[in-house]
Amino acid sequence: MHIAFADTNLFLQYREPSREELARLLQTSEVALGVCLITLKELNQAKDGSRSNRLRKRAQKALVRLENALEERNPLYRFVDKNPTLDFQARQLNPTINDDVFIATVIEQAAVGEVVVLTADVGARLAARGHGLEVMKPPEEWRLPPEPSDLEKDLLKARKEIAELRSAQPRVELVGPPGPLEWESYEPLTSEEITREFTQLAAKNQRMEFRHMFHGGAWDQIAAISGNYPPTESEISEYNREQERWLLLLQEFQREAAALWREYSLHFQVEMKIVNGGGVPADDIDLWLELKGSATWVNESERPPEPSHPRPPVRPSSAMTEYEKVESLSRAFRDAALGAESAGLHRAGGFGNPRRETAQCVRFKGARLKHGSGASLAGLWIRLDDPSVEGVQVKWRANVGNVPRDSTGVVNLRFELSG
Repeated sequence: MHIAFADTNLFLQYREPSREELARLLQTSEVALGVCLITLKELNQAKDGSRSNRLRKRAQKALVRLENALEERNPLYRFVDKNPTLDFQARQLNPTINDDVFIATVIEQAAVGEVVVLTADVGARLAARGHGLEVMKPPEEWRLPPEPSDLEKDLLKARKEIAELRSAQPRVELVGPPGPLEWESYEPLTSEEITREFTQLAAKNQRMEFRHMFHGGAWDQIAAISGNYPPTESEISEYNREQERWLLLLQEFQREAAALWREYSLHFQVEMKIVNGGGVPADDIDLWLELKGSATWVNESERPPEPSHPRPPVRPSSAMTEYEKVESLSRAFRDAALGAESAGLHRAGGFGNPRRETAQCVRFKGARLKHGSGASLAGLWIRLDDPSVEGVQVKWRANVGNVPRDSTGVVNLRFELSG
């Protein structure tokens, strides 16, 4: 029979092992768990006098379990019902020290059978080895799961109460765009490219020459039926003057195209959203957005138009080919569609357009958000002043009418060169 004498710490910090687990640990089939009188005394002291409510409860449970084992004569346990009588001084032990009394008890029991000291206390294991006793550390899987202390429970309770209070308030957050803002870099055309492009466009839109045509009789009847009267000399002269002005505008655009495209690409519409993650609506929200970095807020009207080649003048209608007539009609439809699309860009958006207070600060005023909802911020445009930077910050502050303190935060805007 191998008896593993467990110290008090094992009953307080570890669960009760089964006979099979104890047999595997001791590598023998005949096993028992030894319990000394000093161990029962320490468990009673922990039950009655420990400052930790957790340890008091564990000591009480251990004593109930040991009492039941004693009454039921549980073969897993071997109780020692006497205090040690050996010569403490000769063994260099102190009868007033509980650990020494425990070691003395195990030494006496070693005279009548195989014993081992089972403890996780490194000091107790060292002392037991010093007296020639075999020692073992209980497996970690026997250890009881950690339980929060009374202080930790109070902290958890306080955190829960704070979370409940917060959930009963609005919680406003600003959400930035899902990805980086892309911009394009444009290189100026070479002189050869400018000449080739100019020649091609000029060839498609040449001057017109007035030709005297026979009028009257059958010609007038044909023109009246077809509706295709020849252009007059004044119409052709006006077209040629417009064609000359267009050629000058075309040359100027070709020289400045790269700069125009660059300026156009450095203006971004920023998609941002304000959300209320709290448990109640957020009333009368005032929101300030301040840019930190090489960028400024701009109005949409300040964004330059998309660069495009100047349009050539329209040839007098009677001089148009069928293709030119169809192209002119298609252009009119496209212009109408683009105008309608542009007019409806900012019809959505829960907060309306912002008011720019400074080049770096804009303000949205007076909106209301239901709990669990969000609203897009319309009309947010920025100009990137330094294309070499990888990003800028938007520091935001929200003053909510039914919240005593302002909400603040930072949204990072990132830029990428496309292509």
